[in-house]
Amino acid sequence: MASNKELQAEIDALKAALATATKARGSGELSFKVSEKGAVSVYGLGRFPVTLYGEQWPRLFRVSDKITAFIDANRERLSTKGNPILRPVAPPVEEHLSEPTAEPTATA
Repeated sequence: MASNKELQAEIDALKAALATATKARGSGELSFKVSEKGAVSVYGLGRFPVTLYGEQWPRLFRVSDKITAFIDANRERLSTKGNPILRPVAPPVEEHLSEPTAEPTATA
C-alpha cells in the first residue's frame, strides 16, 4: 500500500498533467506526448489525439502535398467542426496515397 506522501505526490503530478492538458486545449496549441506503446500522440486537433508510430510520421509528411490536393479537390464535401455537412453528398473521390514502389522484377 502506498504511503500518504506517495499518494500526495501522485495527486500533484496528475494535477500538473491536467493543468498542462487543459492549458494546451484551451489555447488552441498542439501538444505532443509519447504514448505508453511508444508512439507519438498529437493533442489539440480534436477530441481524441492523433497517434502514429515514429516511422509513420515521415511517410505522412512525404505525401503532405497529395493530402492538401485531396482536401482541396474535395473541399465542398468536407465538413468542419462548426459546420457539419447536412446534405446528401456525391460518391467519394478516392485517391490512393501509397508511396512509390520499385517496379517488380521479372523472374525466370
